[in-house]
Parts: sequence; C-alpha cells; structure tokens
Amino acid sequence: MAKYLILFILIIFYGCETSSEQVIKSKNYSIENIKFNAVTKKLLYNDLIEDKDKTLIKTYISKWFNNNIKLDGFEGELVVNVRSLIVDKIKEDQFYKYQIDISIDFTERNQLLNYKKTYNVNSIEYGIINGDFTINDQDRLNINIVNKSIESITNKLINLKKS
Repeated sequence: MAKYLILFILIIFYGCETSSEQVIKSKNYSIENIKFNAVTKKLLYNDLIEDKDKTLIKTYISKWFNNNIKLDGFEGELVVNVRSLIVDKIKEDQFYKYQIDISIDFTERNQLLNYKKTYNVNSIEYGIINGDFTINDQDRLNINIVNKSIESITNKLINLKKS
C-alpha cells in the first residue's frame, strides 16, 4: 500500500510541475553597436535618487555603454548624459505594471575642429502582468523592460545618426 501511495504522490507532484508555467519569460534583445567619432567617452547621470529599480537600470545602462558604445576617431570626446530616469510601478492583487521613461543626451565634441553635435533620445516602455504571478515573474518583466528600453534608445540613435 505504501508503494502505491508514494507512486500516487510522485505522479501528483510531477503533474503539478509540468502544468505550471512561467508567466513571463526572459527575452533576448539584439542591441547593435553604435560608433562615434571620438577618442574618450563619459557616462553621466543627472540628479538620480537611488533606489533598487534605478540601481538595476543604471547597471544595465553602464553595461550597454561599456560594451555597445564604440569610439572610432582621432580627436574629441563623447558625453552620454542620462537626463532623467523615471520608474513607475503599480502592483495590485492580480495586476502588475512596470514602466520606464528614460531621456539621454549624446554629445560629440571636438575642440580642434570646433565641432559639437547633440542627439536627444527618449524612450518610454512598459509591461503588464495580469492574473497570478510570482516575484520572479515581476523581476523578469522588469529586466525585459530595461533591455527593451535600451534597445529602443539604440535603434532611435542609429536612425538619428543616419539622417
């Protein structure tokens, strides 16, 4: 009888495990490299009040800045200034919304050629979960929205540089 009881319990646990799914899956975003005609680059933040969400976003922006913003020049500097970073979260019983509003200025300067060009890029991205969800689902949604915002900024900047 104990064998059948153990088998029955194992089948129940296996059935529960295979029928449960993650509400939010991690997504892979394709973020292209952007080249600027400069020798040095700086990343600045304007008046950001630190909290958990902004620290996470700053980590991803710094990683993007270090890995995807490339320099291809002999003179000048690039200053990337995160002017504003607004995070809006709404969490209720069966509802979660995460929104990020980012404004970034990219300024290329060359003192020798008396050249200065500024690109202003904004991105507003959000995601929503309805129904039952876990804290891990919320965290995956937050990271997906951060990556989506960075991808959006990259694509807008590439289009601005082409025109």
